[in-house]
Amino acid sequence: MGVEFAPRNKSKARSISCTREVIVSAGAIFTPTLLQVSGIEPSDVLKSLDILVKIDLPGVGCNLQDHSMVYANYYYRNESYFRSNEIADGVYDEAAEEYIRNRTGPWTAPLINTIAFPSLRSATDDWKQFMNKSSGDGIPSNTPNSVKKGYEFQKKILQDQILSNVAGTFETMAIS
Repeated sequence: MGVEFAPRNKSKARSISCTREVIVSAGAIFTPTLLQVSGIEPSDVLKSLDILVKIDLPGVGCNLQDHSMVYANYYYRNESYFRSNEIADGVYDEAAEEYIRNRTGPWTAPLINTIAFPSLRSATDDWKQFMNKSSGDGIPSNTPNSVKKGYEFQKKILQDQILSNVAGTFETMAIS
């Protein structure tokens, strides 16, 4: 089993082989494209592009979602870190001066944007209306059944987490 590749468009193609397995990935955006040009995709799409069908796999490229959600609990007990409401009475200037002088202090903390949301039950009395919507709403009619089943499975997992009375959902984005 192996892979043929070229580092650049006009480069000489090279082959690499192994005895067990080859895993090729091009990230969330381009892995489906890589599979498709390799002949792994819904056969009707490949045939329309004159690509030899090696594996008819209807779900390829169908499950990219803009925002993934990870469920985690963190019980905050120690407020020993610098907080934004402490930036008063010269503290901001002191932090700026410390950073400029020593490259230390609160300004060296990673830039992390955190948004927290209350549980859906806490946020609205109409929470059942939102949860009862089919996750298939808005999915194109030609979406393979295996992909539709996957969405329903994901919805069930997310519902259990979103409806929790002991934790809300949150989003953390590291920008540093």
